Amino acid sequence: MSQARSEEETLRQLVVEIRLLEGTAETLQNRLNMIEAALTDLNVAHSTLQGIKDEKPDSQLLIPVGGNTYVKAKLDDPKVVIAGIGADVALERGVDEAQESMNIQITEFEKVRASLQQQLVQVAGRLEQNRAQLNELTGQMSEGSQGVRQA
Repeated sequence: MSQARSEEETLRQLVVEIRLLEGTAETLQNRLNMIEAALTDLNVAHSTLQGIKDEKPDSQLLIPVGGNTYVKAKLDDPKVVIAGIGADVALERGVDEAQESMNIQITEFEKVRASLQQQLVQVAGRLEQNRAQLNELTGQMSEGSQGVRQA
C-alpha cells in the first residue's frame, strides 16, 4: 500500500515537473523567436546601409512602408543616417558608425541566441527524461493494478 502511494506521489511530481519544463521550454522558444526577429532586422538594416552608402546624393529610392507598398524618396546625404540609441532617442551618425554599432548589437544578440539555444536543449533533454520516467512508472503501475485484479 505504501509503495502504491510512493509511486502515485512520484507520478504527481513528474507530471508537475513536466508541466513546468514545458512552460520553460515555451518561454525559451518565445525569447529565441524574438532574438531571431531582432537579428533579421539588424542584418537587413546593415545590408541596406551598405547599399545606401554607395549611392550619390539626390538618388531616387523606394522606401518600403509595409503591405508590399513603397514610397518614392530622394536620398539627401548617403553618408549620414539617423540611428536609434534606445529609449526613443535617435542621433545623426555616419553610416560606418551606425554599421559598427549594428555589428556590436548583432554580436551580442548572437551570444544571447546561443545561450538560449543551449538552455532549450537542456530543458528538452530533461523533459524527455521525465517523460520516459513517467511512461515507465505508469506502465509499472498499470501492471501492478492488473496483478491485484487477477488475484
